[in-house]
Amino acid sequence: MKDRLKRRLSFANVVAVIALFVALGGSVYAANKISGKTIKKGSEPGNRLKNDSVTGKQVAESTLGTVPNADALGGAPASAYLTIGRSAKQSGTCDPLDTSFVSCVTVSLNLPDAGRVLLDGAGVAIDQGAVGAEGACRFAADNQVVSGSPISVYARPQPDNEDFSLTAVTDPLGPGSHSLQLACNEESTTSAIRFDETQISAVVLGSG
Repeated sequence: MKDRLKRRLSFANVVAVIALFVALGGSVYAANKISGKTIKKGSEPGNRLKNDSVTGKQVAESTLGTVPNADALGGAPASAYLTIGRSAKQSGTCDPLDTSFVSCVTVSLNLPDAGRVLLDGAGVAIDQGAVGAEGACRFAADNQVVSGSPISVYARPQPDNEDFSLTAVTDPLGPGSHSLQLACNEESTTSAIRFDETQISAVVLGSG
């Protein structure tokens, strides 16, 4: 019996048995010895954590920053982040008789806070004679001309018409309702001019 056991034992068998005991003993040691005190701070990446394993109990609320609310975002009211805009199209005729500006289209915009407004306008200029006609168009905010908006418009002789467009930004407007208009005139030294299909769009850019 002893001779048979000796014949079956080999160096490989002995090494395998020793390795088995070391492996089993190591896992027991890890289970008993590894804890939060033995793990180096900042040594474990987040992907080593089990999904959904961290809850509110593990989070120290005092270490979190201020959580914004719907009424104040970064110290500013929520209305400061709203995109407010309106547009309107011409209703009726826009036929200036001289250099006095005539309102072709108007839009009203209610601002919750002070801010600047981007204005975009367009239309068609029509010569009512046969030699071509000239005029000018501009924006006005509460009957005050918007700086940089006046443009010259030339209408080619019939049957051609001339498309035109203009863009400008108002000075800061206070909170409340504002009247924004696109107005045009006729140069006295030319043929008669008329404006059709005019439209205006107004969008609040923000405060300041």
